Amino acid sequence: MYGVYTSGAQPRHEKEKTRHLSLYVRFFIYFCIDEQKQDNYMKKLLFIMMAVALLSSCQESLEDRAYRETLEYNKKFCPMRVDATSVLDSIVFDKTTKTKCSYFTLEGVADNLQNAQAKSAALREVLVTDIKNSPNEIKFKEAGFSYRFVYRSASDKNVVLFQTTISKEDYQ
Repeated sequence: MYGVYTSGAQPRHEKEKTRHLSLYVRFFIYFCIDEQKQDNYMKKLLFIMMAVALLSSCQESLEDRAYRETLEYNKKFCPMRVDATSVLDSIVFDKTTKTKCSYFTLEGVADNLQNAQAKSAALREVLVTDIKNSPNEIKFKEAGFSYRFVYRSASDKNVVLFQTTISKEDYQ
């Protein structure tokens, strides 16, 4: 007799259909819902479970996010004039060291090696304060990222007027 099981056992494929659902979900579906609506709820439940699995697997790492954001920022804004004497040339992110590096060009009265060296401690303190107070960097600071700043001369690109690296210990 086709389709009739005298031993009370379910066919193998029926067991496999319900094996992956928890006991509580099966109880809800089979005892609390009309038989006609069971198939629709099973399909909806399966769709929801697949969507949750898909969305949770598409998370990018914080390093990948920082890399992507620096690329997007460079495409949209760089080079960008910051003030009368400085231009932000680019921002680069190094995944291996988790360091964001900003490259600037100083021109005019700021394009002076002696002045840059004399004011290097004050400039570093301003940069540390900016990082501490930056709401855009909260996730990156929590992950312990470092920030590197390189200021070059506009008159001679080979001359580095000032450079510093600010680590987690500096901004916390």
